[in-house]
Amino acid sequence: RTLRGLLGENGNWPDLQAYVQRLEETRRALLATRASGVTYNRLKGGLERLYFLESSERQARQLDSLLLQAGRDSGLASVIGPELAALQSTFRQWRQTPRRAQLYRPHFHWYGARNQYHRWAGGVLRGDLGISFRRAKRPVAELIGEAIGWTLILNGLAIAIAFGLAIPLGVALARRAGSRFDRWTSVGLFLLFSLPNFWMATVLSVLFTTPEYGMNLFPAFGVAQLGTDAGWLERVAYQIPYLTLPVFCLSYGALAYISRQMRRSTLAEIRKDYVRTARAKGLGERAAIWRHAVRNALFPIITLFAGVLPGLLAGSVIIENIFRIPGIGKLTFESVIAKDWPVVYALVLLAGVLTILGILIADLLYAWLDPRVRLGAKSRGV
Repeated sequence: RTLRGLLGENGNWPDLQAYVQRLEETRRALLATRASGVTYNRLKGGLERLYFLESSERQARQLDSLLLQAGRDSGLASVIGPELAALQSTFRQWRQTPRRAQLYRPHFHWYGARNQYHRWAGGVLRGDLGISFRRAKRPVAELIGEAIGWTLILNGLAIAIAFGLAIPLGVALARRAGSRFDRWTSVGLFLLFSLPNFWMATVLSVLFTTPEYGMNLFPAFGVAQLGTDAGWLERVAYQIPYLTLPVFCLSYGALAYISRQMRRSTLAEIRKDYVRTARAKGLGERAAIWRHAVRNALFPIITLFAGVLPGLLAGSVIIENIFRIPGIGKLTFESVIAKDWPVVYALVLLAGVLTILGILIADLLYAWLDPRVRLGAKSRGV
């Protein structure tokens, strides 16, 4: 904030940067004297105050005051006096050479590969995501490795439930379009889709985990902690009560949206000529829809998958914090609040990788559903 104020007043960033560097050197020189007393404390407090004065006038007055105070102590004057004089000279150099015009035109500099971004990118290519600022200097890759398992379980179950229920439900709604079942189910799906998952998570955690309401059916927060000797079946059985509410909160919105899209896509395919031809040849209604119409109706649903995969990761940030699940979402939230930037950068990179992975899986499913789709094939002229 101080630098922004001084720079806006006078411009000339190179000289202002030199002044700030000189100020830091002067402060270190004073601390190196290991002196004590009233004069020393006033000089120390005065130098630290320079970091917070946003006006050049106040900076100038403070520097004059520091030189006067240093002269009152002969021992300090011989050591810190020249440093303060050099600091004042650097300040005057910046103040007497204003370059406000530089603030209104862009400047582009190329520093080569010796910069923070390229060092970080090179570390990523080597598998080094950096060191956490806040968590006892632990490697970022280690923190993500500990948290990603819970997020994969939550999101994997949510995706399986959402797509596994939405596709048959959407087909059933399309087959009974206009019926009472279609109307009432559509209303229920619209209501589900309109409910924010953080509100639903809060309501469910209060209703089903609080003894006062008589429905203490699930654990309130966290996950089950079992010993290393526990088998996988025992681990699954212990984790189900802890994961039921979080998985529901992650999946119901996607279920409502995907089922509506599946209904619309299937309804459009049912009305096409090739389905009518299949019925005319004697194929049953169920077989005509599931063998022919549904296969083509899945293409828009596959497109949705490319966005659902990273979208659920973003949604789990809220859900994992509400239910205290030690996953990627909770790690993201805590890292942003603590300004633990190496962890935040790595998690943003992970979200980008998941987006690319979702698009890749969608392309592979396109080729699997329709043999006419050939990945990487070049078009041939006729």
